[in-house]
Amino acid sequence: MTLQNITDIVSSQIQMVLDGQESEYPKLDFKRQWYNLFDELSINEFLKDSSAMANSPGLDGFIVIGFDQKQKDFQKANFTDCGLRDENELTGLINRRVDRVFHISHYPIQFKGTTLSVLHIPPSFDKPHVIRNYKTKKGEEQQHRVFTKSGSNTKLATKYDFDFIAFDRANHIPEYDLQLSFSPVSYGASFIQHDNTAVIQLTMSIENTGRRAVSIHEIILTFENKPSKPFEFVSTSSADNKYNSLIKVSNIIIPPGHIQLITDLTFKSIDRYAPTVITFLSQLSLFPEITAIIKLTSGSEIKTRVNVIS
Repeated sequence: MTLQNITDIVSSQIQMVLDGQESEYPKLDFKRQWYNLFDELSINEFLKDSSAMANSPGLDGFIVIGFDQKQKDFQKANFTDCGLRDENELTGLINRRVDRVFHISHYPIQFKGTTLSVLHIPPSFDKPHVIRNYKTKKGEEQQHRVFTKSGSNTKLATKYDFDFIAFDRANHIPEYDLQLSFSPVSYGASFIQHDNTAVIQLTMSIENTGRRAVSIHEIILTFENKPSKPFEFVSTSSADNKYNSLIKVSNIIIPPGHIQLITDLTFKSIDRYAPTVITFLSQLSLFPEITAIIKLTSGSEIKTRVNVIS
């Protein structure tokens, strides 16, 4: 779905509310302001709302931030209002709290001169997405909670919902979906003195579980390092073993239903570091989550968790 598609859908639904009508889009929520993603209760509300969108069969889901549906007024909403730096940290938060990561993207849009934030949650084919430890507004801790949408409400999933989720999952295959994994045996980290960047090399298994062939242009790996800034690495062509600005993956084309083993895949750090970072990067056990953004030559992006096979 393009930014223009998203803008058109969101704008039309806001206009309906302003005209005194109910929004007719079944998977769209309005929020006056951003969730505070450093506050425990607010984090739980975000996970509840977003996972409910992903768990519910049907259309793409949207959380529109910056519009008060009851008061019919607007408030400027920028992504940084949530306290996180970017989408990678948002995906990392979901990875830490939810069993089976789901795709989520942020888009800033303009409506009558006001900047709004839109969280786009496409249909998930890996549901149910279970919040491992959910805390209610009253502070009660609940284990393994699954939420779904019911009209404009968000509720705990019932047996009927689980049956519907299972049917939807069994009868639909996503257009694009990749599973990435590698073994610590194939993993190595090194340092380039002349430009203070770190390099990792590994052999990666990439499985295409979608229904279309993929041609991979670039892979960005994020090693979560809370509370510090995460380490981000971008793939560089390993064909000539030269580290330069041409950071691309070459000739990785995977048909649907196939697994491809990519040997000596090289990633270069996006930021500059001191040489001591290598000691840290060499210990994979220090990183509870590793995520990937796979950019396809078609322009699409796939976000997924990377499995480290011990």
